[in-house]
Parts: sequence; C-alpha cells; structure tokens
Amino acid sequence: MPNNKDIGDGFLEITGRKKIKKKILYKNENKNRMRAVVGQLHSLDLFEKKLLKVEVEMIASDFLKRNLRTLQKILSMIKLEKFKRMICLGIGPFSFNIDCLHQLAFFMILIKKFDIRDVEFYDPVLTEHEKIFLTSKNIKITPENYEGFYSIDSSTLVCLPHCPVELTNNILWQNWSPNSLSKIVLLCNSIDEVLAKNSETANENYKELKKISSCIKEFPLENNYCFRDIFNNMAFHLFDMQSEKLSSEGFWVKESKPLVSSAEMITNDLEKIKI
Repeated sequence: MPNNKDIGDGFLEITGRKKIKKKILYKNENKNRMRAVVGQLHSLDLFEKKLLKVEVEMIASDFLKRNLRTLQKILSMIKLEKFKRMICLGIGPFSFNIDCLHQLAFFMILIKKFDIRDVEFYDPVLTEHEKIFLTSKNIKITPENYEGFYSIDSSTLVCLPHCPVELTNNILWQNWSPNSLSKIVLLCNSIDEVLAKNSETANENYKELKKISSCIKEFPLENNYCFRDIFNNMAFHLFDMQSEKLSSEGFWVKESKPLVSSAEMITNDLEKIKI
C-alpha cells in the first residue's frame, strides 16, 4: 500500500504509486531535453532572463500562433475582447522544473497579450523566492488553499495545468449559475478524456462536471510544441449557455458542497519534480 506523508496545507505526498504517463515517442526528445535545476531564484534578474528567453522562443513558435488564434476565436464566441481576470492553480516549482517554467512562460504571454490586470496564482509547493518573483510581476498569491472554491463575477481565464479534476469540479460548484459560468473559460486537462476515463465514478465524485458535460465546448490545445508532454491532453473549455438542457427544471439546483480528499487533491507538481 502507498506510504502517504503529510506535507502541509492539506496535501499528502503519495509514494509507492506509479506515475501514469502517456508514452510519446519523438526522436531524440528525451535525449536532448534539459531537465536540470534552473536555480532557486537567488537572483531575480537572472531568473527573469531565463524566463524571457523561453518566452521569446515560444512567441516565435507555431504552437503559440495556433493557440492564440483558438483563444481569440473563443473570445469572439462569448463576445469579449479580453479577460479581466486569470486564476492559475498548480503552476508547480517553476524555478527548478523545466516543464513548469515553460507553462509559466505560456501564461505570462497570455497575460500580456490579453492585458489581464487581475492575476492570481496558488500552489502549495511555491517557494518564497518564487512568490517574490510572481508578486514582482503584479501577480497576487492566494493566501491560503481555497481548493478551487473561487467565486467568479467577471470574464476569467482559469488555468489548471495538469491539475486534479476535483479542482475543476469545485470551481463549477462554487459558480453554479448561468451568469457565473458564462464568464469562465477553462484551460485544463481535456474534460472529455477525464470523464471517459472515470465514467464509473464521475456521477458521484464530479457531479457538477458530469451534469454539465454535454454543454461544454472543448477546444484542444494544439500540441505541436517542441516539448510534447508539457501541454499534452490540455484544452480550452467554455460553456454553451444556449443549450436547452440548461433550462430544464431543477438543473441549477445546487448540490451539497463536494467533500475534498487530501489524497485526491494532491497536485501533479510533486510528480513533476526531477532533480
């Protein structure tokens, strides 16, 4: 049986469990990929140069161009020019993990591109140096673990890079109304794939997600990035508020608050760390 260790903030480190990862065979990718320690941010200037280098390379990529077009299309569908708010959960230890560094670069580009003024991050594994760096970029750090229960009242891009599905479901529960959900665009693991893999438990564990799943429009992130497992299986999602199902009697009756299991809410950041 797994030997679980309390790491604080209501999270458990689960050991003795294999990391399940989709095999992707790309010639020389693993050989050439640098997963070295980036550093502990002792020099904010030095780290900023590293991040900027990744951003510059990403801006020139076909990956970014394609996915910006997708996001522009989504904004036009919901009749918006930009997002007012971004919430990012589970970014991971970006100062010493290359996957997290590239994800952060992507989110920073989105913040600048769409002029998002209200940005909030949270991950229990963030170091004090990482928090200092984010706040230097006018990014707020959530003071405690809200476990996804964020109230949303303006156009918001919610980024959950490879996070547990419970976080997605908790966001839906907290904003369970047509007015709130119409303001949300989710960037997370493909909900279609998540529900297909968890069909037996979805009705019980992810009630809101299962209930509204047929009203979700999914736009897969075009994963032609140079490192294919950083953004794999992720997608943008929005809610089709014109669906007849949403007007059915009792649809918006709110269930009891989801029970949050520390073991289930563990972030993938712990599995990402390779030193």
